[in-house]
Amino acid sequence: MNTPVVVVDIALVLVVAGALAAIVRASIGPSRADRVVAAELGFIAAVSAIVLIALRLDEPILFDFALIAVLVGFLTTIGLARLVTRKEVTSEEDRGQDRKQEST
Repeated sequence: MNTPVVVVDIALVLVVAGALAAIVRASIGPSRADRVVAAELGFIAAVSAIVLIALRLDEPILFDFALIAVLVGFLTTIGLARLVTRKEVTSEEDRGQDRKQEST
């Protein structure tokens, strides 16, 4: 592959900066949804780093690893989204029942 090394290095630095921002957001996120989004951003940054390293080292096998990671990450995203929505719905239902009990 004929990718300039400097461009890949700059992109790798930007991906690391995004991963650090995701770590900060995951640690201070006020809600579960914020933490899930930050975890997804961190995962995407990791996969992006694998792809950039594959370009830098000219190792095509790393592209296969990135592809497998993306497929697993998609399933993880679906699972985490269901977990977050179930917890929020359960909390809202509990609040609704508490309000009904208070009004009677």
